[in-house]
Amino acid sequence: MNDVLPQTLEPVRYFLETLNSDRWFWVFRIAFAVCMVFSAVIFIFFRKRLPNDEELARKKKKKKI
Repeated sequence: MNDVLPQTLEPVRYFLETLNSDRWFWVFRIAFAVCMVFSAVIFIFFRKRLPNDEELARKKKKKKI
């Protein structure tokens, strides 16, 4: 019975050892940095764009009245 559990966990152990390598550390680190930069660019872009769109909507409402 004790031999069954280690055999079933062998793929998990191999996967964790693979993730523990330096290469995967840098892959995850670079991927995280890319996501953060992308999120910052989107935030800055929409922060500048949305008030302009609201002002245009207000101007259109004023013209109708």
